[in-house]
Amino acid sequence: MKCDSEDFDYAVDINTEKEETIRKDKLNNVLQAFFKYNIDGLRQDTVINSPTPSDRSNTWLNDDKLKLSSVFHINYSNKHNYQIMLSSKLRLIENEILNNSHHFGFTNVNISNNNTTLGLQNIEYRISSLTDIAPKKLLESRKVVFEKSKLK
Repeated sequence: MKCDSEDFDYAVDINTEKEETIRKDKLNNVLQAFFKYNIDGLRQDTVINSPTPSDRSNTWLNDDKLKLSSVFHINYSNKHNYQIMLSSKLRLIENEILNNSHHFGFTNVNISNNNTTLGLQNIEYRISSLTDIAPKKLLESRKVVFEKSKLK
């Protein structure tokens, strides 16, 4: 080994902050995260269970401003760290439906033909006449399911 110089600089940087280098697997939905978690558990001969998300997960990332895509983060452990990407426009439509859990209906939505336009031009939830003839128990159950389906 040859070197033109007899001395060299060597610096040691002690970084006390933990860098977030944990990889997040990209999934399509939370149910897929549940299955990936339990399939891995089955490979290790553990019992299937319902995983509990960590305190700082199970939430939308950088949700303070409107973007083309929304990212949901869910973390069960260092090995089971997931992100779900969803069109922000689809998320707005989903939220409108979930916010109308007490009656059946559908959404009418106007969007721009420019796919880079943020948000919706117009969204309207229209109540269906099925709400009037639906059993009360069905409407109550629907409301419970929709409330549990809402993500933070």
